[in-house]
Amino acid sequence: PPAAMTLNLLDQNNVPVDLYHVVEPNASSQEGAILNNVEPSAVLAMLDESGFDYDVLARTSALIPVAGKVFGNVNIGGQPTETWTTDSRKLRVTFDAPVGTVSIKAYHGGATAASFGRIEAYNAQNQLLDRITSGPITGSTADTLTLTRAAGDIAYVIVRAHAQSSIVLDSLEWGTPGEAQIDSQGAYSFAYLPAGTYRVKPEPQPGHTVTAPAAGCAS
Repeated sequence: PPAAMTLNLLDQNNVPVDLYHVVEPNASSQEGAILNNVEPSAVLAMLDESGFDYDVLARTSALIPVAGKVFGNVNIGGQPTETWTTDSRKLRVTFDAPVGTVSIKAYHGGATAASFGRIEAYNAQNQLLDRITSGPITGSTADTLTLTRAAGDIAYVIVRAHAQSSIVLDSLEWGTPGEAQIDSQGAYSFAYLPAGTYRVKPEPQPGHTVTAPAAGCAS
């Protein structure tokens, strides 16, 4: 097959499926915009040590200027801040349906020589499924933390700093894109899909036609 042909993911009714979502604070033109429900398929909240929820805000980073706007919150004194801590300020993302992959950028938070980020994944029964912790984060380069579950059973994640450091968070992504590229051997993958039946439909390059399957898509 031709290299780099695109395959589109469809449901059983041949409706395109796109389970990939992004919350990017830079997409907000307003300083301090509330990001809790900016993406309909998830709810964002700042979680304090007592378990209370607070708003997540778009905030221009003073610590990491190259990042532009990042995920902000309000500290215990009621002041806006861009840092997230080990216990008192954690980011919780609750999905409207379980997902299989989540990633987020973490930057050095400035309180210690190095920062450490952590993602914890939970199922709908509030059981800890898995967690990953970054190595030391320094300077102004982001470390992208990615947590995956082949079972696609992540109901929500909690993102926090680790080892009493603080972090700056940016660019949250989750789910599976609705298209994939095939390689020169015809191989492709749609990773971490929820259980179900799907169809794939190729987009032939100019001058090419789909000969098999006859219906133009395969389950």
